[in-house]
Amino acid sequence: MLKIVKDSGFKGYVGIEYEGSALSESEGILKTKALLERIQKVI
Repeated sequence: MLKIVKDSGFKGYVGIEYEGSALSESEGILKTKALLERIQKVI
């Protein structure tokens, strides 16, 4: 899905929400942000 967003030329912000139970909300958001940053380098 992120490849489609990137290929479309989108340069805006991506909102992150975390509602899981394994991590706190802030920790889940930071871990998701780190994952998106790693994926960004691959696609």
